[in-house]
Amino acid sequence: MGRRTALLVFLARMPRRGREAAVVPRTALAKIESLRATGGESADIPIQFVLSVDPDDAPTHRVEMTADINLVDVPDYRPGGTVVVEYPPDRPWRVRLVQQPTPEWRSHAESARIDRARVHIGQTAPRGLRVENAPMTTSPQQHWERAERLDAGRMTDAVHAQTGVRLLVEEPCPGGEVGAAYVRWPDGHRSVLKWRPDSRLDALRSGPLAVCEALRSQGYPCPSTELALQVGGGVVLVQELLPGAPLELLDHHALDQALALNESQSGLLAGRADIPSMHLYLLDDGPGYCLHEPLRRHSPRSAALEHRVSSVGADHPPRLAGDDVVHQDFHHGNLLAVDGTVTGVIDWDGAGRGDRRFDLVTLRFGMHTQEQAAGVVRRLDDILDALPDDILRPCWAHMSLRMTDWAIRHFAPSDVEHWLDLAERRL
Repeated sequence: MGRRTALLVFLARMPRRGREAAVVPRTALAKIESLRATGGESADIPIQFVLSVDPDDAPTHRVEMTADINLVDVPDYRPGGTVVVEYPPDRPWRVRLVQQPTPEWRSHAESARIDRARVHIGQTAPRGLRVENAPMTTSPQQHWERAERLDAGRMTDAVHAQTGVRLLVEEPCPGGEVGAAYVRWPDGHRSVLKWRPDSRLDALRSGPLAVCEALRSQGYPCPSTELALQVGGGVVLVQELLPGAPLELLDHHALDQALALNESQSGLLAGRADIPSMHLYLLDDGPGYCLHEPLRRHSPRSAALEHRVSSVGADHPPRLAGDDVVHQDFHHGNLLAVDGTVTGVIDWDGAGRGDRRFDLVTLRFGMHTQEQAAGVVRRLDDILDALPDDILRPCWAHMSLRMTDWAIRHFAPSDVEHWLDLAERRL
């Protein structure tokens, strides 16, 4: 009996767990398609992941798995991010997250991006499984600065150090690019912990927080701010937890409500010159967003877009005129609802004074992230087509710059093309 045959016989006679332990696992990169916390009673939070796993020698496949993530490390995991995984070569669906990869694999994860897998592999692999190729794409060599994400543990420690109040972090909030977390106060009530990098507390108080106070005085469903602290170069906010869950998409009823909310923002800041008007950043960089250089250097197509954005900026004022409330991030994911009725509008961190119709452009860009109910996009496009050119064009230029820049610095090249496609429709 040869050595290889003897080894196979030995493995065959081992208990199943022993056989699996003896097989050298495969290591691969995987893209996080989605994740959600399934508990939160201890320092290690069980998080359910949907991953697109990209082996070097096989097609990309999709799996679901759960891993216990330490509370401090939770902000490191987000949709679109890349992680290192291991799995038995004969059971590619039994994926384990490698939370402390080798330096080599860590470097691979930082520089690679993976397209979404088209086939899902469950707990049992079907015979004759055919998986379509979804090749890995590599981002450009530029290492752009990314937005600093919420570190919930560090921020609650900062709150405790400054106020003596100990907030208990429960779990991350869904969605968002910088991150938010559900927290519980000592008296038991729940709130939302947020982080605003590259911000000053006095600027937030005179801008977005003042906007929310004006809205709340008119009965508009936006959250109150329970605590605001300067922590280093950013601001920690603890805000009221409103009822409802984010809308997954817009149907016609939800669009009706969004349009009514937008209409109610009209003229609410008349006489409030103390609240800054919204800066469009068409000629200069914004504070951590709307950066021009990534577009100039990413590709000829993105460079051409940046040139058109700058041309619009040269023909229009740098700030948005008007006395309306402008949310600045008014998309369906920031609309909370219960049984189809909108109960709140969240994420007012960039709010200011200007023309409320800017938020309709933001709403249109938000629709581009996924397929919406039939006819909804066309209906909003008709509304935008009727806007004056001196309103629509600078607002569209701002959102084109904002979303393309963010995609270049945070997501895969295919995501950049996705936003360029939309930007070029009107610019």
